[in-house]
Amino acid sequence: MSFGQELGKLLENWFFIDIIHRMLAIFNDNGEKKKLRADLEEAQKKIIKLKEKNSALKARLTQLENRVADQFL
Repeated sequence: MSFGQELGKLLENWFFIDIIHRMLAIFNDNGEKKKLRADLEEAQKKIIKLKEKNSALKARLTQLENRVADQFL
């Protein structure tokens, strides 16, 4: 093979490897997005639980305030 043919093969291999590298980067990015989405969903579930707990605590505080008010009035 001539030098030009060898150089051509090298460039073809380099372009092929570059394309594979880009495809892997895209798939990796997609995996990262899925991980972030799962983290977001988990955080949203925790927020909902905390809001429910907050509502329950507010209701309990109102009961206690009413009980104290009834005792002193």
